Amino acid sequence: FVDVGEVGASYQPGHAHADTFNFVLHVNGKQVFVDTGTSTYEINKQRKIERSTSSHNTVTIDSKNSSQVWSGFRVSKRAKVELIEDTATRLFAIHNGYKALKMNHRRNFIIEKDCIVIEDLINKKLEAKAHFHVHPECNVSIDESKKKIYINNIEISFSNSVFLQQEEYEFVLGFNKTILAKKVTVFFVNKLYTTIKLNNL
Repeated sequence: FVDVGEVGASYQPGHAHADTFNFVLHVNGKQVFVDTGTSTYEINKQRKIERSTSSHNTVTIDSKNSSQVWSGFRVSKRAKVELIEDTATRLFAIHNGYKALKMNHRRNFIIEKDCIVIEDLINKKLEAKAHFHVHPECNVSIDESKKKIYINNIEISFSNSVFLQQEEYEFVLGFNKTILAKKVTVFFVNKLYTTIKLNNL
């Protein structure tokens, strides 16, 4: 599932997150990459974190949000999405959420026989980070030398990455209930190619 919709609802977007181009992935009925969830509607640090772009499986540029979110239910400078192609094997879209930096983010999902390829393209050479939040029940390991990660039996490689970093995040179980889980942040400049291999499953 990939979010290529506009920030909404257009008349009252207060529940929206800065999550343009976020995606989730289930393999053989098991969650792999997940949405981190919402644990609170209070105006606090946790609410700010959960609404941020870096808490979703998408790209941040210069550590900024793709849409401006603040307070508990405020949104402005919303990312606008242009859907270029939507077929059974390809999804390609562009958003302008980083127009203040005079740049855009292009994301292309390609479904091949034994893998999923994600292409992230940035039209300026600024530091970008691709975020991947893993379900708490999955095992995660990083092979930094080969720019690969392994999640259970799934091999994921990153072409054109600068380096990979494993971190922890709070996966939401319910209101005011979270559990620590793993995420991988991939640093890159200009473009990143992520290949999720499914041939061993």
